[in-house]
Amino acid sequence: MTSPAKFDGEQADVPPSTESLVRILEERSYVTYKDRLFAYNRLEWWDLATNILLVALSTSTTIASIGLLVDDRMYGANGDALMVSLAILSLVASMLVANSKYGARAKQMESSYKQIQCISMKFERLRHSSLSVPDLERALDSVQSEYFGALESSENHLHVDHKRMLKKQEHVRGAAYTFFLVPALLLIPFVLWLFEQPV
Repeated sequence: MTSPAKFDGEQADVPPSTESLVRILEERSYVTYKDRLFAYNRLEWWDLATNILLVALSTSTTIASIGLLVDDRMYGANGDALMVSLAILSLVASMLVANSKYGARAKQMESSYKQIQCISMKFERLRHSSLSVPDLERALDSVQSEYFGALESSENHLHVDHKRMLKKQEHVRGAAYTFFLVPALLLIPFVLWLFEQPV
């Protein structure tokens, strides 16, 4: 008969001690807290960026429409079609942003990571406590239930959040700024027309 498999010097069929479980859950909850902190920063940034983008797109479209009323050649022969297309684009963008609910998701994620941060500290206090094994097991069950509840209180973080947390990198935002090219380019003909007018 073959002997039981061993991992790190222990037999596979020997359950970890209560002290080991406390240490494992402390480390796991701390990593989860940092992952969800990165997820919160990502969601909060997207909430701010998308709202600014909608304001910029709406403002530039309104200014371009006014310019088109003053000079119907400002945006070329197909200026009317361009304005209608931009109005549809603005409507679709606002619907996508509303359905994404970045703001509400960010608030839920913020609440979750703060709860998990407190729970990780509770695990740490348990690890350094002098409770008897039965008392430690009861306290561990209670804190573990809080941990699972905090995990379910919001969506989970993404794998990219964990990767950036490990590398201590901020989320890449450069590509998102390209969306602001649309309102910026839309204002160029209006600005050129404005400076061409006699003083």
